[in-house]
Amino acid sequence: MLEKKLFSQREHMRDNDKYKINITYKEYAIILEICKNYFTNIAWIFPSYMPGEPGVIIGVDDDKLNAWLLLIVPKLHIKGGGWITVPEIGDAYDGAAIFDLVEYVAEHIKDYSLGKFNDLLGYFELLFDEESNDIFYEFKMKINKLFDNIELPYTLNNNRQIQKKHSRIYVLNK
Repeated sequence: MLEKKLFSQREHMRDNDKYKINITYKEYAIILEICKNYFTNIAWIFPSYMPGEPGVIIGVDDDKLNAWLLLIVPKLHIKGGGWITVPEIGDAYDGAAIFDLVEYVAEHIKDYSLGKFNDLLGYFELLFDEESNDIFYEFKMKINKLFDNIELPYTLNNNRQIQKKHSRIYVLNK
């Protein structure tokens, strides 16, 4: 499957230090937290399987997901052990990288329901829905609401890409 170009690639920000997305470390942290809340919805790509029952997905394999994200979004902020994390005051970080993460989650997010429960191990099976987009629209709403609240002039569109909002200029007749 050929991946779409991510925000920083489309906007030529990946290898260009002249253009930056100006977000605070707190805003970065909130965006990261929203994305992490939907990582289970991409477990179909990086599955953690029920012990003793291959093929039964019970969650996301955090190690594989983290490694993959750092390959496709190399400028995500990391700390000890190579884990994607929130920048702290004084840390260098790339605002466009967090936009890339939003787009990756948006592109691969799927609805799931809980299947059978394994009493012995205490896990539900995750059943992914290929047809539904409800979870994408929920994710999009949360991201766009945050962008509006922090006055970022961007929006996550229905094509699952972040784009700059177009400002409207009104000319008043005298």
